[in-house]
Amino acid sequence: MVALEPGILGIPAQMLRKLEKYEVLDEIGHGGMATVYRARDSSLDRFVALKVLHPHLQRTSEARARFTREARSVAKLRHPHILEIYDYSGEASDETYIAAELLTGPTLKDFVLEHKDVPPEIAATIALQLADALREAHAKGIIHRGVKPENVLIHEDRCVKL
Repeated sequence: MVALEPGILGIPAQMLRKLEKYEVLDEIGHGGMATVYRARDSSLDRFVALKVLHPHLQRTSEARARFTREARSVAKLRHPHILEIYDYSGEASDETYIAAELLTGPTLKDFVLEHKDVPPEIAATIALQLADALREAHAKGIIHRGVKPENVLIHEDRCVKL
């Protein structure tokens, strides 16, 4: 394993803030419920994706409960095409977050926009990897409610992750 130094892969040398053991480095995405940051786990000295519930939802018990369900559900899954969860803040935390595997490739949406003429073999491979991930989730009683190109990432080794 190679440790990344600040300044590599767009990681700034200074952190934005500290959230418990995580040094928040920069924003990599956001959605309706949360913002995802590139962060460094100072205990394990590794980079993670840190999904932090939006501040206005921190006070909402329904949003916190949904976030908790997501963390617990995905953490039960171990599959090469499903993002791995490393940590969860817990319900009593002032800021609710999920720490997960940091994926470095583009979303499926960005990949398709960049590669207009994807060969059928590549498209079939992507579809099979996604179907395999969904099969695993469904076998554990978990339904992914946001299957869309923006939620599919193509990792640096060309592995598709949901």
